[in-house]
Amino acid sequence: MAKLENIVLLGREEYLALVEDIKEELIATAVAQTGIPKEKWVVRDLLPSDLGLTEWKFTYSSANAENTVINTTLDKRKFIRIFGIAILDPNPAGVYIKFQKDQDIKDIWGLQDLYVLEEPRSYTKEPIKYDQEDNVQIVVYSTAAKDEKIVLIGFVAEPLGKTITVR
Repeated sequence: MAKLENIVLLGREEYLALVEDIKEELIATAVAQTGIPKEKWVVRDLLPSDLGLTEWKFTYSSANAENTVINTTLDKRKFIRIFGIAILDPNPAGVYIKFQKDQDIKDIWGLQDLYVLEEPRSYTKEPIKYDQEDNVQIVVYSTAAKDEKIVLIGFVAEPLGKTITVR
């Protein structure tokens, strides 16, 4: 299980190196799986729409239970790496977040220790990896039935022209 680290503890230089490593691995994977040359790919920030959401808001329909907040299948030639999380809700209810591909659990991040931070944002050096046509399931255990603003921090690799049309 990957450990989340606050950016203050991670350090700026280590964070910047992590970002570059993730981007390089993302492009290398995309090229290897598709055969499309690296100059035809673009890496951009992960958006809610990449995961089937209209905004960074998770809906918990049940209290004291796991709630599936994302269940979507990635498009062909779309690759995602999630390496951080930010809690924007002033009264958070999430206890943990579980990342799955189909029924296989990729990782689980505890959330409650983030709530004591002045800025509840943390990163991992071991990103969650979803490749083209993977089924992405994200489940949150919540103590309350409510909507919660949580941002997943990551990158998307896709062919130039899909979302970003020019460099």
